[in-house]
Amino acid sequence: MRTVHLRVEGHHLLDAGAPFTAKGARAARPRYWLGAGGAGRGKCSCGQLSEVLDGPDQRREWHRTHKADVTGQTTVPHEQGTS
Repeated sequence: MRTVHLRVEGHHLLDAGAPFTAKGARAARPRYWLGAGGAGRGKCSCGQLSEVLDGPDQRREWHRTHKADVTGQTTVPHEQGTS
């Protein structure tokens, strides 16, 4: 399958969807190899934070919606595995 990305200047999902705190700091992870997993907020490079989400897939989906909102689109091109 072809991967489709909507690129919006000034808007990229930080740390591959890793969890952030309500103050925008990277959430502490007990083991570095856990990577982007776990509950927390998504953070865009513009500074926008999501609500608390369960994992990186939900944070990537939030970011697709955020970029659509920024560009005024009602839908975002999306296929499995895109951000």
